[in-house]
Parts: sequence; structure tokens; C-alpha cells
Amino acid sequence: MLSPLKRGITMREGLTVVEAILALFVTALVVLTIASGLKSTRFEMTTKTDQQLGWHYFLSEVRAPKYAFVVEKVETNYILLESSIQKKTFILKFRSGELVLTTPKGGYIPLMRGLKTGQFQAVKKGVDCEAMATTGQRFKANLMLEDENDK
Repeated sequence: MLSPLKRGITMREGLTVVEAILALFVTALVVLTIASGLKSTRFEMTTKTDQQLGWHYFLSEVRAPKYAFVVEKVETNYILLESSIQKKTFILKFRSGELVLTTPKGGYIPLMRGLKTGQFQAVKKGVDCEAMATTGQRFKANLMLEDENDK
């Protein structure tokens, strides 16, 4: 059997400086990758939740008893609404990636942001509202508001 050569090098337990630096570098890469993945997931979930809240805010605002809206006219990108309580005309419309409630005299309430598309369609029982968010999430609801012809 051959015996190992002894050249003045002594073996010590532990890591060399190069091995320690390499281990720290790999650990840092793993931590950064996990952190960025968690951050992007959290951002996406927050965005979807915000858009869902915006959609429900829009529905609650339009159905609110403080307005008692009556549909006067339905077009693809807007609805003309009359408030039977406030005796004012309002316009609910999709504009520049937003869903807003406005008046002919100006001023507006942004009800939902971050929309790619949106449309309204008159149906037998109310108005169908459809929207697609920039994240790809789809929203659909039927507003059963009183029609001016039903008065």
C-alpha cells in the first residue's frame, strides 16, 4: 500500500476562505430569489383583491338607495342614469381604463381602476355590465335598475 506523501501541508477541519465566500454567495442568491418570488406573488394577490373590492364598490354605489337610479339610456361604453331622489342626471362610463360615475356638469367618482375593457348591454331585466382588468380578471354583473319605460 502506498503511503501519502507528506509535503508540509497539514489538513485542518473546516472551510477555506474561498469555500466560505462561495457558500455565502449561493445562500444570498437563494434568499434573493425566494424574496422576489414572494414579493411578486403578494403584489399580484393585492392587485386582484383591490380590483375585486373596486368592482363591489361600483355595484354598491350604483345600487345605493341614496340615488335610486333609473336607467334612461344604455350605450356600449356608458349608461345615462337619473336619480329619482336627487333629481340629477348621472353618467356611468368606462373611460381611460377606469369606470367612473360623473354628471353632465362635471365632477366624477372613480369607481374602479386598472381596466382593459368594459361594456354595458341592455337586457330584458336590467343592464349587463362586463369588465376585464389589466391582470386578465373578468367581472360580470347584472344591474336590475328600474327602466324609465317601467315607470
